[in-house]
This record gives sequence, C-alpha cells and structure tokens, in this order.
Amino acid sequence: MAIVRKIVGTTDGGKAKLKEQEATARRIEAEGGTWTEKVKKWKKATGKSEATFWRVLRRAGKSMQGS
Repeated sequence: MAIVRKIVGTTDGGKAKLKEQEATARRIEAEGGTWTEKVKKWKKATGKSEATFWRVLRRAGKSMQGS
C-alpha cells in the first residue's frame, strides 16, 4: 500500500468533502435561527446528524480563527 501511495500520491477526496461540509455549516450558521432550525437545515442539506453539525462547526471555527 505504501508503495502505491508513493507512485500515485494521496487523494484529496476527503479534504474536499470536509471543506464542503464546513462551507455548508458556515452558511447555515450565518443564516441564524434557533439551533433546532439550523439542525433541520443541516440534515436536509447533508443527511448528517446533529452531532456531525456541531463537530463541523467547531472545526470550522478553529480554521477560521487560524486564518
């Protein structure tokens, strides 16, 4: 497996997905509303759980602070 990665390189599929989730979470957070409304929008947009929304918001907040 390591030899294949050296030749081919790693894929950015996971990173792209995380950036997309962060963008969606930021958009929903910026729209405002109650937590329940935000979670409903998140579930409709991504199909992911409330816990995932919370984790993505935390991660997005940290990346925003760092930039």
